[in-house]
Amino acid sequence: MEEISKAVLEGPHAVVVMDGALWHQPSLDQDNVTMLKLPPYSPELNPAEQVW
Repeated sequence: MEEISKAVLEGPHAVVVMDGALWHQPSLDQDNVTMLKLPPYSPELNPAEQVW
């Protein structure tokens, strides 16, 4: 998240969509980047699941 935060210009705000992995914690949010976690048991919302 820190690397993404560095890439976001000052002013705009970025939203990163993540799955429910345990290491994806809201505490990782930065001032200009927010994490949006997918709801549990929603494989249809995760494009990576379409590979299987």
